[in-house]
Amino acid sequence: MKRKLSWIFIAGMTLVISSGFLIPSSKKEVVLNEAVSLFLSMRHYQPLKVDDNFSTRVFDLYIERLDLNKRYFLQPDIDKLSEFKLKLDDQWKSKNLEFFQLSSDLIQKRLLETRAYYTEYLTAPFDLKKVESFEADPDKIKFPRNETELRESWRKALKFQVMTRVAGNLQTQEEAVKKSDTVKVKTADQLEAEARKGLLDNYNDWYSRVKNMDEDDRWSIYINSVISAYDPHSTYMPPRDKERFDVSMSGKYEGIGATLRQKDGYLMVIDMFPGSPSWRSKKMEVNDLIMNVAQGEQPAVDILDMKQDNAVALIKGPKGTKVRLTIRKRDGSVSEVVLIRDVIVMEESYASSLILTSPDGKTKSGYVYLPQFYQDFQDRNP
Repeated sequence: MKRKLSWIFIAGMTLVISSGFLIPSSKKEVVLNEAVSLFLSMRHYQPLKVDDNFSTRVFDLYIERLDLNKRYFLQPDIDKLSEFKLKLDDQWKSKNLEFFQLSSDLIQKRLLETRAYYTEYLTAPFDLKKVESFEADPDKIKFPRNETELRESWRKALKFQVMTRVAGNLQTQEEAVKKSDTVKVKTADQLEAEARKGLLDNYNDWYSRVKNMDEDDRWSIYINSVISAYDPHSTYMPPRDKERFDVSMSGKYEGIGATLRQKDGYLMVIDMFPGSPSWRSKKMEVNDLIMNVAQGEQPAVDILDMKQDNAVALIKGPKGTKVRLTIRKRDGSVSEVVLIRDVIVMEESYASSLILTSPDGKTKSGYVYLPQFYQDFQDRNP
């Protein structure tokens, strides 16, 4: 399969490592390792010495980014990974991926195990009257020594999240009661049950994303840990992140104009830009689920449990091209929607202005609202 290597955006400069040559999946990380290493050593304004101190910084940054709150790794996992703490500089130079592959396998294993934890604790009521302590500062938390301690860490964290939701909803309810005597008051037990259900839905959505993470996602985290060891203002952007960055900077993209989020394995329509193909069709609505995607007259592709970035990539495409979407409505009915992609302009990201005139009409002031800086990198004559 033809693979296009990622962009690197470092210290205000953009480099395409690129191209159209064939790179086997097992070799891609090595090629990117070489490219980043060369770029940092030759183009960075203050190259660092890649030694044991550098290795330690990379290790600490990487573990922190994988498991900041210490809710996945066990201490034995960290002990095993720590064997490489002073070897990452040598592995980086020799393009050795042993540490990365071990860490990637371990974190994926631990992440997938969490479903049993949050499902168990969020399907039964918490005793909110029982006083317990919960440490939320990652710097003061130690990695659990075993699964029993890990489960207890999850239980307390989930209880804390439920209590926070209940407290907020109780306050909202009290304020509503003051304004109206027709408000239906819910008990603390009812609010606790609602909070658990809401959290369970959120964690299930999170789990769906986690199980679709691949080695490229992990490699991006590792590469950025290496780059951040040079300085915090440099970063590596995988192709999809670079695409999103370009969209945010230019304020436009080509597609159907719908904001999508993964839900129950499919893509759910969250919003539609006024005037966009999805909005103009009058056949798509918020909360519709996209089940299949077809390009032009080609066979449809089932996107159930597909990684969100990959599913969205199937829907986006050049202006004027046709995409067919199989949609499931809230009432359960299924239909096909045919859309012609267009350029979507996010006007809210552009500058706007107005003239303010004083009451006596003698003074005028100009007001310019600039939500963000923007630049279309594809347009050489903006």
